[in-house]
Amino acid sequence: MAHSDEEKVETRGRPTSYKPEYCEMVIPLLKQGMSIEEIGLELDVGYTTIYRWMEEHELFRQAIKKGREFSKAWWMRRGRTDLENKDFSATLWYMNMKNRFGWSDNKQEQAKETISDSVERMKRAELSEKDY
Repeated sequence: MAHSDEEKVETRGRPTSYKPEYCEMVIPLLKQGMSIEEIGLELDVGYTTIYRWMEEHELFRQAIKKGREFSKAWWMRRGRTDLENKDFSATLWYMNMKNRFGWSDNKQEQAKETISDSVERMKRAELSEKDY
């Protein structure tokens, strides 16, 4: 259960390395598209510690939640703006979105063409238009 950062939580063992200023630090990092694991690297803690802090500190949990929205937007923009880049791997980008943000192919319509196929097709079409 998350506690307000003002509450003192009795713990046993080693004192926490959590600092309230981490709430302000994580949002700009997530705005760069970083993952929770990368946030842990930046704060010099393991990702399990990040998840534990999210459970223990409500303001930190809210900062991570807000930052994850920014991270997703960063990745979406990357896909949109790099479609014309011949070195851009739409498949790699799509797999990242699928694994990081829970994207999936639409199972209701049972479309013959997957999202990944659509992205590749659009990329080829845009690149061929440039050849003219």
